[in-house]
Amino acid sequence: MGRIVLERVQAGNLTEVVAVGREWLSGRKTSRFSRLEIDLPVGLGCEIPLFPKVSWRSRGGGLTVNAWGAALQLDLKDWVGESTVFEELGVFPGSDLANSLRWFIWGRFDSLFETPAAGADTDGKSIDEANRWHDFGTRRLLLPAVELRRENGREFLGLNSVLEGVPKLQKAWEGVSLPVATGWQEGGEGPSVSREDWARQMSQVQSAMSERSSLKKVVLARWSRFGVPEFPPVEFLRTVGELQPNSYLFRIEPVPGSAFFGASPEQLFHRQERKILSEALAGTRPRGHSVAGDQSLGQELLRSKKDLEEQRLVLNQIVEKLGPLVGDLEVDTEPRIRRLREVQHLCSTVGGELVPRLHDGHLLAALHPTPAVAGYPGTKAMKVISEVEEFDRGLYAGPFGCCSARETEVAVAIRSALWQDGVLDVFAGAGILPESSADSEWDETEAKMQLMRQLITGAHNEV
Repeated sequence: MGRIVLERVQAGNLTEVVAVGREWLSGRKTSRFSRLEIDLPVGLGCEIPLFPKVSWRSRGGGLTVNAWGAALQLDLKDWVGESTVFEELGVFPGSDLANSLRWFIWGRFDSLFETPAAGADTDGKSIDEANRWHDFGTRRLLLPAVELRRENGREFLGLNSVLEGVPKLQKAWEGVSLPVATGWQEGGEGPSVSREDWARQMSQVQSAMSERSSLKKVVLARWSRFGVPEFPPVEFLRTVGELQPNSYLFRIEPVPGSAFFGASPEQLFHRQERKILSEALAGTRPRGHSVAGDQSLGQELLRSKKDLEEQRLVLNQIVEKLGPLVGDLEVDTEPRIRRLREVQHLCSTVGGELVPRLHDGHLLAALHPTPAVAGYPGTKAMKVISEVEEFDRGLYAGPFGCCSARETEVAVAIRSALWQDGVLDVFAGAGILPESSADSEWDETEAKMQLMRQLITGAHNEV
């Protein structure tokens, strides 16, 4: 194997970028893996004809990545035992090259589910619906071939080149162009879960709780469907991001015409070196129409026995799961209000230091799914969800993150949607307790969908 290469250069415009990249790729003869970073003027974007396409923005916007293609893509058997990026590429973990790499990781809500074969039992869910998620994988790790990254005030284009993938990357590189801003074709709302079906499903969930006293919470989800023939996910997400600056933004387009994307308020975990932070987010109220009304709704949330219990179950499981993995665990004594544009939630943080020899995979395996998206206890709640929900969640409510040797952030992929074949499904869920009301939980899911619905249907001028 040849030497591992990391090079850094500068370019002042897109013409220089293309020329530098072309020359670099033409010289790729011996090293199995190389990386080129081209420093750019701030705001110089580009578009590259490569799939998959991935986007990520950290909470607050400190890190923004748009990426194209796959230098390395792994479908993982499980989170803990996967081969690392460094092992696959032959990169020394402590090197400058290792520290410069950013890769993406995502997985299904229920990663035990596999795309069914023809004639298989799918628990009442159609084969066609299950296959909608096929191209996204079950549990996947991706090192992009090309990335446009903004981080710590620096903006650059990165090329990750594995020797056997050079011809494909060279061909795609000739198609580098300036991005063309396009709007989406506004769509009308189509089929959805009805209020009657929602009430029926909630009744099934609450019956399961009454039969199994140890089952304290189940998160029930639904979708609303829109016909949107023409839809650029990256443009839509940029608009959502401007309205939700403190949410995680994520997008994956595995093939043309298929995209999963969202703007999530929920962090699964954030690792900086060995320092770990997680949070328990649950309980919901809408935002008020005035400052006084907003504060009143927040205080109502802080006094709600039902919402406090729902959030406590989430917090307790996170503490229980992190306990063996994290030393010097610190937990908020009382929840606080996390306010978003349309809704507000109860939130508590949990932090500590990751035990030596453990890694991000151990955190993923331990924390996902949290009671905020599944229920409590998790195994029993997941069984009820599989029995009651009449659609395949796919990546909805699964983990989606951007990883590196020094820092990893993983969001819970809620406030999200799937666009495929001109149809866009927007997802939302609510935590069901024995005392929950079907009407109030329906209203909660409506509030969570409100921003996307307004943008899709052309009511965004009113937002």
